Amino acid sequence: MAPKRKIEMEEFEKSTKPFLRDDFVTVTLDGSLSSYKVSKAMLCHASPYFVKALNGSFKEGKERKLRLPGCDPDTFERFIGYLANGQLPDYKAIYLAMKSEQDDSQRLEIHEGFQNQLISLWSFADAHLMPELQNEAMRHFLQLSGFLTMLSETASLAYEKTADGSAMRRAVVSENVYDYMTVDYHFDERWFADMGSVEKFLYDFTKSLTACKGKTCDHKDTCSPSRMVDQSRYMVPES
Repeated sequence: MAPKRKIEMEEFEKSTKPFLRDDFVTVTLDGSLSSYKVSKAMLCHASPYFVKALNGSFKEGKERKLRLPGCDPDTFERFIGYLANGQLPDYKAIYLAMKSEQDDSQRLEIHEGFQNQLISLWSFADAHLMPELQNEAMRHFLQLSGFLTMLSETASLAYEKTADGSAMRRAVVSENVYDYMTVDYHFDERWFADMGSVEKFLYDFTKSLTACKGKTCDHKDTCSPSRMVDQSRYMVPES
């Protein structure tokens, strides 16, 4: 066997061993009385964050207990579903299937709920060093953003959950700028009052709006992330 192929096979076999002699970790979440028994090998395979927490000399590794602050049950279960299936649900297809069966207020509620799930999942992946999951969540988020105008509650959540300058904040701002330029009736006094309480949002929004209106932005075809052919500016490096 060629040396390169031999090394490849050895690495493959090495990666399977933790799953053959696996332990379970008890995971607890903020604001939840429930706990989860989760495969240690699966968590460690997902991120170096969990490798360090569970294989090092930390208390978590010794007691096989892991606390995830800032993570709610819905986000954690979506994360485990992603690990089990290698992908997230097709939010766009599910939304379109449900759309025909709901009235306008229900459609808005479903759309907002899906977007908020994805923002929380993106934030969780960012905090726990999982760029592939961040990008998977972002792709679904952008697909959904093209269907309805984003609610102020969704933009507010993105600013609450993510850091200044993050790809998620930039996507939210750019989508709101595009919506403002095309369906400005949605952006009434109440919207500006709501968003005025979100630190930095109106500053980022005004800066991006001024650039787009003055044609000084670097968007080649559209200011809308959901309509861009190349959405790489909203993805994070995976290696």
